[in-house]
Amino acid sequence: NQMPEMSNSNELQNSVVEDKGDLVNKHIEIQKIQSSATGNPRNKTILAPGHSLMDWIRLCNSGTDLSGTNGKCIPIEGKELSKHSSKEDAWLAIRGKVFNITHYLKFHPGGVDELLRGAGSDATLLFDAAHAWVNYESLLQKCMIGPLISKISTSQAHLNKQLMNITKQTKMRAPTMQLNNSWLSPKTDKNSSENLMRNETEREKGSINQVMTKNDVEYSINSDNKLNTQTYIKQCKFDWLQTSTRIIYVFYTRKFSNPYVRLEKKSTKDFRISIQYDHSTFNFTLNPLHEVIFPCDISVTYYTGKIELYFNKANHSIWESCGMLCDDEYFREGYEKFVITHEEKVGRNTFMMSIKSSSSIIHFPLGTHVLMKLEESSVDYAKPYTPVSQIFSNNLPKDSTFFLMIKRYAAGSLTSRLSSLPLNVLIKSTYCSFNLMHLEGHSHFLMLAGGTGLAPFLNLILYLLQRKSYLTESIMLICYNSEEEDILLKDRLCQIQKAHLKLTICFVLTKPHSNWLEQRGRIDYCSLKKILSSRPIPSCQMICGPPEFEETAISTLKKLNFCNYYTFT
Repeated sequence: NQMPEMSNSNELQNSVVEDKGDLVNKHIEIQKIQSSATGNPRNKTILAPGHSLMDWIRLCNSGTDLSGTNGKCIPIEGKELSKHSSKEDAWLAIRGKVFNITHYLKFHPGGVDELLRGAGSDATLLFDAAHAWVNYESLLQKCMIGPLISKISTSQAHLNKQLMNITKQTKMRAPTMQLNNSWLSPKTDKNSSENLMRNETEREKGSINQVMTKNDVEYSINSDNKLNTQTYIKQCKFDWLQTSTRIIYVFYTRKFSNPYVRLEKKSTKDFRISIQYDHSTFNFTLNPLHEVIFPCDISVTYYTGKIELYFNKANHSIWESCGMLCDDEYFREGYEKFVITHEEKVGRNTFMMSIKSSSSIIHFPLGTHVLMKLEESSVDYAKPYTPVSQIFSNNLPKDSTFFLMIKRYAAGSLTSRLSSLPLNVLIKSTYCSFNLMHLEGHSHFLMLAGGTGLAPFLNLILYLLQRKSYLTESIMLICYNSEEEDILLKDRLCQIQKAHLKLTICFVLTKPHSNWLEQRGRIDYCSLKKILSSRPIPSCQMICGPPEFEETAISTLKKLNFCNYYTFT
């Protein structure tokens, strides 16, 4: 992806200019580019003094009634919305919510006229085409009037004309994966108001289409660049966007849906998609208009429930449509063949293992586990394991489908045979009962991990450290092991702890060496009370480990008057 050609200050200063007047004009152009409120050369206007993003934040916090409703939530019909389309009285709707943008007009980096294009209408399509990544709900929070309770009639040609006028010669941002190596270093809160309108120049968006499909009926996506009205696939809304090099298929579930997503390749133009959440399964056949490169990247934004599939195009061009999407009754519920390709030692007898599929990519929900068994075995025996993020691996291949942390037992009927790699295994996904809504409203967490019971907490810690919906103030992770050599991922965990002060990790050994300086003993009332005495009281407690460990942990928490605990089983 190439940024649009635009003269910057160096180019202007280095250009050969014979006329002083030309030089002055070019200097003015430099000032226009550099004076953008967001530092974004795409902006078409110079904001007046006192109208920066920070000035808008101050206005929002000043107590001014920006919505004009005195704090009341008022449902708005489409007919009423259409009456408010002037500079002096401007409303617009985005994703079913109506905002009074009258006060915000002069703060809009793209200019008043640009924002007024959506005034008096449902501007969702215009917003998505220009900057769908902007957190408009936070930016316009104080401007919200209420829900849009009926659709307004919008001219099809008018919408097409509006979208055709949107400049898309900008560079697309790489997908923001929920679990990435950025969590090894401290980051500022990307949801802070100062960052709400960052990176507008970093994304190129293609024309948007939405499609409805019904069982046993195929609906082709528009290939004539006409817009469909807002529709839904069952309860899983679909959208798409593109650049000349990439196409992104987007599915909207619900907030905190914690979905399971699986994509299987049949060919470079034929894919099967399965999305599971809330005891529901949505299965689709996806046929891109042209060939794409597999595998793609899957990004899940937990707070919004948005799922994005990022494909690189085999041939770089702008497509007329995204292809065809239709319902599919196909769903692989049983075991699927995978290959264990590599392993990395993370404890005395515990290994991080790389699991690979040649035809599938999978995103697992937080807190879920899979069942694994050998492909060729006389014993039909499966064990549960929790997928973990690659962040906790040092040397395993990045192109792996997913990773499991497995403890190897010399006499184990399954794990004793996992030493000769590569090895074919069968893996089955299980239903995830862990509800992310259980974490909302809690800011202090306690995690009790016995041995490999650490696994489900790894991805969960990463999620809580970057959670935007509710501030995480403290996480206390207590790892119980026999000896120091049994501690799992100690160096990696300490790295993350060093980068994030809100995370505290305590290692407790039942059989420590004489020079062990940290906590000793098994989990009990006195030791846990001592560890927690100098910590904030955890309002949410989680437990994972062997059955005996979990029973003792639950009993201990009850003695400490903790009752809001969750056990991973």
